[in-house]
Amino acid sequence: LAAAATRVLYYVNPGDISIRHHWTDARLRLHSFRHRSYWYHGRSRERDVLQRIHQLVRPGDFVLDVGGHIGYVSQLLSHLVGAGGRVLVFEPGSNNLPYLRSNVQPLRNIDLIEKAVSDRAGVVALYEEQLSGQNNSLLSDYQSFQNNCQRLGQMTQTHAVQVQCTTLDDEIERAGHHPSFVKIDVEGAEYQVLCGARKLLAQDGTALMIEITAQAGKVVQLLREFGYHVVSTTGEQVNDDDIALGNYFCLKANDPRCTCFDGSLSAT
Repeated sequence: LAAAATRVLYYVNPGDISIRHHWTDARLRLHSFRHRSYWYHGRSRERDVLQRIHQLVRPGDFVLDVGGHIGYVSQLLSHLVGAGGRVLVFEPGSNNLPYLRSNVQPLRNIDLIEKAVSDRAGVVALYEEQLSGQNNSLLSDYQSFQNNCQRLGQMTQTHAVQVQCTTLDDEIERAGHHPSFVKIDVEGAEYQVLCGARKLLAQDGTALMIEITAQAGKVVQLLREFGYHVVSTTGEQVNDDDIALGNYFCLKANDPRCTCFDGSLSAT
């Protein structure tokens, strides 16, 4: 039934529309079909993740949004850090950038960097899809994209485009500030992003939100090497044997924000 409804909506849709952001009331430009999960699910879309972000990000913070898509989380981060804070948003996808530019342009505390993020700077291949833009990946064989296509009853091809790439360590050095929070949603390149952020990980004071969709074991092992604890969106500390694909928050035990997780982590 869902697949049939999706096919109908594909042919009967008004194209680009604007809605109000469910957490900030800002105007959000999107495509009525490709980005339908935002208006269809509304405030319930990834509610547990967004509520945790509310707890971790504070006025005046310097934060990073790695994988901005069309700017939904970017707008939330802008709202949370306020006029005294700053948000760096990274997004390389040509299918996402027209929407992202429109959605962050009015927000003076956002700087948009139109690059991919990985473990090295230079030029890399980005595999773009026309399903929603949420599955753009630096991986040519990104399994989660194939799974999403099957789940939605839609098949679409990817095409490779050459994009500029940077590392978090390089960008943080240019910014001249240490981020208090980093959101990483990069469709399979999580491990590579973290490898390019070793200087950041070695310091204290940065909480992470990572959507893990590939190489989960290597991602968690690297985080643990730098003293991070990995916590589910519901607040439970995750053991290596329990790790699965999904969204996770990562903090060091000496981070005072550990108290946001109901005692599963203890600040020292």
